[in-house]
Amino acid sequence: MLEAQVSCLAAQVEKLHEKGRFDNDLTLDVKLVRGYELQLGELVGQASQSKRAEIWDCLMNDEVLHVGVWGQWGVGKTSLVKHIHDQIVQDRSRFDGACLVTVSQEGTVGMIQTDIANYLKLDLTEVSGVYWGARLKEALQGRKLLLILDDVWKYYSLEELGIALERNGCKLIMTSRSSDVCEQMNCHELVHVATLPEEEAWCLFTKNLNYDAPFPPGLEEVARAVAKECAGLPLGIVVLSEVMRGKRRIHQWRNALRELRDLKFTPEFMEDEVALCPEEHRVTKRKRVQYITDSKIIENEEERQAQLDKGYATPDELVSACLLEGETNGGGSRVVKMHDLSKDTAIKMTDGELMVKAGLELSELPEEPHWKERLKKVSGLFNKIGQIGRLKSSRCPKISNLLVHISDSFIKHMKALTT
Repeated sequence: MLEAQVSCLAAQVEKLHEKGRFDNDLTLDVKLVRGYELQLGELVGQASQSKRAEIWDCLMNDEVLHVGVWGQWGVGKTSLVKHIHDQIVQDRSRFDGACLVTVSQEGTVGMIQTDIANYLKLDLTEVSGVYWGARLKEALQGRKLLLILDDVWKYYSLEELGIALERNGCKLIMTSRSSDVCEQMNCHELVHVATLPEEEAWCLFTKNLNYDAPFPPGLEEVARAVAKECAGLPLGIVVLSEVMRGKRRIHQWRNALRELRDLKFTPEFMEDEVALCPEEHRVTKRKRVQYITDSKIIENEEERQAQLDKGYATPDELVSACLLEGETNGGGSRVVKMHDLSKDTAIKMTDGELMVKAGLELSELPEEPHWKERLKKVSGLFNKIGQIGRLKSSRCPKISNLLVHISDSFIKHMKALTT
């Protein structure tokens, strides 16, 4: 009896070993790890707890291999799947581990494959990129992993990625702002994440404020109004509450509320800000003013002075309203950067008229499909673009501002462009 069991185990080991062997004598060196806990705080509110339970129930269903979590920016999709990730890492009764990959708008097949391979401690560099999918598929086969693709903007072929989903094997969760993308990727179940109800939004706001005492008289009403400006978006609530943390005087809260309500968030206004202050890139006030004034047709000196005054004043207003973050750089100059929530808001407001590829270390601008007829402004600042490839620039006759180093031959069809 014991001899039979040993023989059976030996056969299983040999089978697993053969799965990791290629014809050219390369062997997959896969040292599976369950992953690391992300050390998140607890989810606040019944709505968030309910959505986490809904996602978990989908994962526990043997018939559901692919779950799509979708909803507008800032509603907490990433936070939810990170909590699921930690739950898997803590309790390995269903999965061996969890692998979280942030895809983002600039994601590629190769980037996703590399992140998964890094989790598996799998070296893909020994073979050409065309074989990466095959290597990942072999490495994942027979394993019980939860793969999480966060912030997916477009369709990706799971076959090309090398992700094979199966019962008692790997499962996949993806998050996206678009239910269409989830359906295109053949999700078996869709979970919609909406904004928080008003009371739950207030609970998250106060929890993140970390107040150690009741609100002073009159302050709670103003604080509730400030929190309400976040429109139930957890990301906005967290950002704003962090900025207001430690402020206990009512005039500070009234001023913040006034700034939030009084700023005119027109698409034109936000286009300037998002183009000049890409996420995580710091811009000095002087450089910012230079870009804005140079991008406009200014008829006379009086108008130019007005633009200069506005250019220097606006960042202070945005910092006060928590839409820009201000700090002093090593040279003693005041610099600003835009938070990703503000950036997403600005791009959404422009309704396809703005393309921002700033600060992405690009060597060239995106390919033709990104150049839509509706485009009016394009920013490629803070990149390493030496030249722009052959694009049908005649498709973009409405572009009036193109912030990038370019050749004359590229812009000759952009009739609205000012130089």
